[in-house]
Amino acid sequence: MQRTIYIFSFLFIFLIAYAQSPPELTAAIDYDSNPTVAGDQFDRVSVAGISAGYDNGRRNEELQFNIPTNSLGSINMPSQIDWDAWSPAEKIFHLINEERTARAGVDYMDGVGPVKGLPITGVEQNLSDIAFTYAQSFTINSPSFSDLLDSDPELGGNDCVLGTNPPMNCCHDLLAPNKMSTSANGFVNSIKGFKITDNTVNGMPFAGIEVRVVYNFIYRFPNRLGVLIQDEDLNSSTGSIYGYGDDYGDMGDEGFMGVGIYSGPSPNGSMADSTYVVLTFMDPVPESEDCNYNCITCTPCPNTIVENSNPIMSDVYQANVWVQSAGTVPTGGNVTMKADNFVQLNQSFEVTQGGTFHAYIDDCYFTLD
Repeated sequence: MQRTIYIFSFLFIFLIAYAQSPPELTAAIDYDSNPTVAGDQFDRVSVAGISAGYDNGRRNEELQFNIPTNSLGSINMPSQIDWDAWSPAEKIFHLINEERTARAGVDYMDGVGPVKGLPITGVEQNLSDIAFTYAQSFTINSPSFSDLLDSDPELGGNDCVLGTNPPMNCCHDLLAPNKMSTSANGFVNSIKGFKITDNTVNGMPFAGIEVRVVYNFIYRFPNRLGVLIQDEDLNSSTGSIYGYGDDYGDMGDEGFMGVGIYSGPSPNGSMADSTYVVLTFMDPVPESEDCNYNCITCTPCPNTIVENSNPIMSDVYQANVWVQSAGTVPTGGNVTMKADNFVQLNQSFEVTQGGTFHAYIDDCYFTLD
């Protein structure tokens, strides 16, 4: 038998209400890939079974909160061929974003308004390396996730998590609240560990582990806020913002995640061969602060962009060399253009009253795929 431990890493503070993020479930919802058959079915391999299992979780969540049936929709899954070809990190990333965006605009009638529902920008390799290091060395005396993050040469910096304004050599902001914390204002690191016993398959994680990890975090284990946290100001009395700032990458997505999976002997020798799954999350700051991210699920930026639409759609337009525009930013529009060499606004370019436009000379590392 193999023991599987899921470890979910994020930065926390104690708060009561979580604006624009889904509330906790009132009771766990077990996975069932065929609810028409008595008992729970556990197909976590076929696309059809995964779709049925997650959709059943959504229908039961709707019942718990007495919100209209199908408010959370149905999960979108790729073809079986594509799904089988994806890496574990790509599968986890897809499932998490499907669950985050499914709740966009849904009001749980808990007094905090509709859920924001923004997806995570991508899987970042440095974060995944940290997640794997933690998974491989997990013991009660392991370094905290914040220590590993701050010591990373690309993402870290001295005292990154000890204030709301990170120092210049820190490439992440504070992220998520934890109602489990005993600290009202201090910043703490919390590692949540979950143990599940399953059969070993030639010393490797069992098939469908990615499906089980995401499902359990959202539908079975407490504190799913770590996966579904959005970008609302969660401590307005001090003006401090926790959660994703929605100020990085393309408009309408925010944050990086890392995935680490280790299978083998227990690091402290106290258990049989185990699988440790670690998910890490980070709210990045702009690359202009000497930050160099490696998003492995994103596509590279184009060298040049010409955007002459009237109106220009609200978005972030990023290019490696230059961006040119002769378009119009409409009233209520929010347009950002960024390039390493120059942003050229031609004579007919216009920002209508009530529109917002930003131009940056800054590196572009990727766009959202």
